[in-house]
Amino acid sequence: MRGKLEAGVLEAINRLDNAAAPSSSDRYASLLRQCGKARALALGRRVHADMARWGVGQGPFLANFLIQMYGSCGSIEEACAVFERMPHKEPHTWNFMIQAYAQNGHPQQSWKTFHAMQGRGIVSWNLLIAALIKNNLHDRDGDALRLFAAMEQQQSYGCRPNRVTFVIALDACARLAALTQGQRIHSTLAAIDSELASDVVLNTALINLYAKCGRLEQSKSVFDAMARHDTVSWTAMLAAYAQNGHPGVADELFLVMCLEGVGLDDVTLVSLLVACSHGGTLRRGRESFLLARGEFGIVPTMEHFLCMVDLLGRAGQTQQAEELIQTMPFDTDAIAMPWMSLLAACKSHRDEERGARAAERLFVLDPHGAAPYLLLSSIYAASGKKDKVAELRKLMELRGVKKEPGYSSIEIDGALHVFVAGDKTHPLQDHIHAELQMLESKLGIHGVQEEMVAHHSEKLAMAFGLIATPPRTPLLVTKNLRVCVECHTTIKLVSRIVGRRIVVRDSARFHHCEDGVCSCGDYW
Repeated sequence: MRGKLEAGVLEAINRLDNAAAPSSSDRYASLLRQCGKARALALGRRVHADMARWGVGQGPFLANFLIQMYGSCGSIEEACAVFERMPHKEPHTWNFMIQAYAQNGHPQQSWKTFHAMQGRGIVSWNLLIAALIKNNLHDRDGDALRLFAAMEQQQSYGCRPNRVTFVIALDACARLAALTQGQRIHSTLAAIDSELASDVVLNTALINLYAKCGRLEQSKSVFDAMARHDTVSWTAMLAAYAQNGHPGVADELFLVMCLEGVGLDDVTLVSLLVACSHGGTLRRGRESFLLARGEFGIVPTMEHFLCMVDLLGRAGQTQQAEELIQTMPFDTDAIAMPWMSLLAACKSHRDEERGARAAERLFVLDPHGAAPYLLLSSIYAASGKKDKVAELRKLMELRGVKKEPGYSSIEIDGALHVFVAGDKTHPLQDHIHAELQMLESKLGIHGVQEEMVAHHSEKLAMAFGLIATPPRTPLLVTKNLRVCVECHTTIKLVSRIVGRRIVVRDSARFHHCEDGVCSCGDYW
């Protein structure tokens, strides 16, 4: 798709080069928009050069499109240059600059630009909140939600939250697993005497919020109360069951969608394949993938192929997963995700040779990413190849590769508490470590020798939740990386010892641990 779009733009630009007169402003705007969409920076520069040749684009109309194009193509310096040269900047101009910074990983510059502009409107506020979410600033300090709270309290120069603001805020709550704050927003919506409370998009965002907080009952309650459903809301409910370890229910819901004539789309198929992957139903996943085009008219995308690679890998079919990657109708030499999925599968199933090949691909595609080195190191360690592990560590040092720090969070009474491995900064750290030692002794009684004071972040968050909430209160711990086998085993056993449901949402899926059993069936 991108290649066809780029080819069309190139043809149009060639016509511009041979033109005896400048094109219209609308024509230039259209070309710049297409260059941004295709991320065709070189072609966008050619359009800009043609505009300069004819002295076109001095006003804010085309300058805004230039900023948007350069931002979309990843050239923040050129976007800034256009912005700085503009003698008169409209509100749209500032908004495009806020967006450009956000797209290129500069949320603090988005913030500075926002505060420098005059006459901020609701679009500016929404863009800034979205920028903080996109760049994960909300993960550690909740800036996005604080900004939303300021708007609700009318501290935002008269701007009140609109439909888009509520959706963005609910997305932030879902990412953070900030259930209390999300419930407060839900209550606000319910109290609004307007169309907002019954809006399909907002209700779908609520379904997603409760699903990401491990509250399937509330997701279903919102879904059942909706006056009408569209494909997106049905898919959100299907995804909720898939993510929370109920692949069978997700499959049943998919069949209901088919029977009721709901229009299925590519996202629906992704959710179904995720359910199959998490449930280990390889045959069902293959059938769904193969029938997608013929039965539902869905052309498989890269994401569908990634789901299939993950499904095959989890099932131990690492050879077939590798073959699928090599036969994909996409340029897999430029995409890291399928190789990362294969490498993770090779670690789980101890396929050293194939894992090494996948890792070598990743070293080229993402030389500074730590995950491939760590996964391959684990494969070598499991085989007792200490020399190979040492070589990888030296290679990481040589290339300046640093491991992404793991952290876990838990929301208690509306406040988010974040822990890193070995954390000693929490005000209740002594009580947390005492709880861990107590749990360690109880695990020993059950015949399990577990080093609870290993201080992994999810254990610290869990221990804090146990001492900060009444007995039998369910806990939800969110981790930015995959939960390790040791912690997964520990949390399962602790759920039985303390008689609580402990839910861990890691980077891959949900783990509902209750009475010593996890919803993932130890298959992740």
